[in-house]
Amino acid sequence: MHKGYYVGRRPNKSHSNRFVIVESRPFTARSESEDDQWRARRDVHSWATFVQSEHPKDDVFIFQVSSIEDFEKSLED
Repeated sequence: MHKGYYVGRRPNKSHSNRFVIVESRPFTARSESEDDQWRARRDVHSWATFVQSEHPKDDVFIFQVSSIEDFEKSLED
């Protein structure tokens, strides 16, 4: 996975909820400026809202991958 914000979805209880479905590409800022960071967060929140509207019974959440090492560590926790 690349650095950035992602939208994840865990299916409702009637389906297997052991897996998380990644519902997005990575949302990243073009630069380190506060405006670009804000736009990336706004876009990922907008996409999460859309995914939630399409799957109202599922748990939809946003997660950030800073580096692949951090992502692997979070999976182990």
